[in-house]
Amino acid sequence: MLTEHSYQLLAAAAEESLERIRQDRARAPQRLKPLLAYIEDNLFDPTLDVNQLKRSCGVRDNSVPIQFHSAVGRPPHGYIEDRRLETACRLLADSTLKIWQISELLGYSSIQVFSRAFSRWSGQRPTLYRKKARQQNNGASNSAVAAASKRTSQVVYGPDALRRALSGELSPDEAGHLIDRLLNLYPSCRRSVDPMSSRPASESSRRVGDRAVAAAERSPLEFNLEGEEIERMRAEEIVRELEHQEVERQQALIDDLRLTSPTLFNLLCIKSRDLAQKDPSKGLQIAELALKSLETLSRTIHDRTLLSDLRAQGWACLAQAQVASSELEDAERGLAEAERYSQLAGNPHRTVGDIALAKGSLRREQQRWTEARELLEMARSHYEACGRRDLANRALYAQATVVYEEGNPSAAIPLLKEALQATNGDAKGSVRLSLLLNLLTAYTEADQNTEAAEIVPQARQMALAYGSSYHRIRLRWLEGIISRELGRFGEAETALLESREAFSEIHDAVDAALVCLDLAELYSKQGRLADLARLSASMAPLFNGLQNHAEALGSLKLFHRAAEEQSVTRVVLEEARLALRHTQRRRGA
Repeated sequence: MLTEHSYQLLAAAAEESLERIRQDRARAPQRLKPLLAYIEDNLFDPTLDVNQLKRSCGVRDNSVPIQFHSAVGRPPHGYIEDRRLETACRLLADSTLKIWQISELLGYSSIQVFSRAFSRWSGQRPTLYRKKARQQNNGASNSAVAAASKRTSQVVYGPDALRRALSGELSPDEAGHLIDRLLNLYPSCRRSVDPMSSRPASESSRRVGDRAVAAAERSPLEFNLEGEEIERMRAEEIVRELEHQEVERQQALIDDLRLTSPTLFNLLCIKSRDLAQKDPSKGLQIAELALKSLETLSRTIHDRTLLSDLRAQGWACLAQAQVASSELEDAERGLAEAERYSQLAGNPHRTVGDIALAKGSLRREQQRWTEARELLEMARSHYEACGRRDLANRALYAQATVVYEEGNPSAAIPLLKEALQATNGDAKGSVRLSLLLNLLTAYTEADQNTEAAEIVPQARQMALAYGSSYHRIRLRWLEGIISRELGRFGEAETALLESREAFSEIHDAVDAALVCLDLAELYSKQGRLADLARLSASMAPLFNGLQNHAEALGSLKLFHRAAEEQSVTRVVLEEARLALRHTQRRRGA
């Protein structure tokens, strides 16, 4: 329980942050002053967010957040978080409050949410920050402790401090602390700290940080933070701000920006690709914003070759999103535009690779398998030619998918294994997990279940560390299939029943029906006709979830009738399974 003393400590720790808000309000345009006043009065209110801020101040203009960003260097939600976490630094360094108490005082919903926010913002966990602050205090005299505490409390760790550091507004100590944090967040900056140093870039961040602070003490401006990193930080803020806007306002806000590099465009393309399979309409929307950003960029960049190259990449990104959204005719037109601009740019390897990858995905959707494989091989070759191993591996992954969907899981296995080997240590855990699950699926389809069983422990470990609930359900389903084929019928039934129940709970009728077919095959193998009939009867609720999938629904009803007549055959099961898998692929699963 929080006491009156806790709130007194909060008031003392927050004073410098509140003073910063007052100073920003004094300099801000008149229309932003009410927002900053409201933030000052309600900084630690757990319900404070951008929507409440606008409502409470009677703001209806959606361009205000961008103007706020321009005036104080941060959008409203980022500005609020900066001020809260500055206060957190002081409470961690100067008080004995528990971390959960600090979290609650600052208005966070839980200690976990606070810890993630603090770690993302400062580059270290709250416990580690407190430990370092106390070690510093214990090793200094009282006067030195006071000075160090004051210096630490004055450090503004948010991205708005970067602007102040580069313009010379921060003291050397403040700039040093900021640089230390940036080196942790952006390791590529390390080489710009001391180009003459013979020590390797991989040495501990603490020693590199010491060099950065020494450089800052000579002059904050001697630290040459790469312009690309500054642009990326700004672009990341803009992307986050766009996510808070209504769809109809996003393109207008892009149009209001003054862009001087393609960093925002590149980030939007990456985000579109990441979203395309999870939320096709959102991926399409972001791809359109990426193209819109190039119109804005063309006002300040007049290199026609560069702009043509970027437009080719943008149209290829849009086509990829259109394929994911099943807008195949639009994708054909988008690819024609991409090829036209690529020719104007001299057909750079990276751009030709993007176009070939998007076109290969389109041909896969059209089931033109040979063309799809040739295009994806071309994409891989061009990506390798320009040193983009990550993109080459994406093309390889797509090749494996085409080969599998073409009906040749045995041929997909070496491609998937090669992709796994190529991503070792370089890719996100979620990417490697998807590859493992697809490899398991190919093994089971190719009747190589012993090999599949050998990699199940690795897949289980990856699913616990990186998987979504869907990944974990899918793995449990595959474990059931593998156990069935290896004759471990009890284990197989348990795993399949669990995965069917889990898919039903998340209203995934297609996958739940597919698991039922695998259960039916298990019962058929064991001659359990009564259980098969009960299973068939229990599938009736799934029909409602398949009303929009006529082919799958028709095949499933044929299976249902065969089960009632005790005439289920492998052919009936396979026909129903193929129809459901076609539906599964069409929806982007």
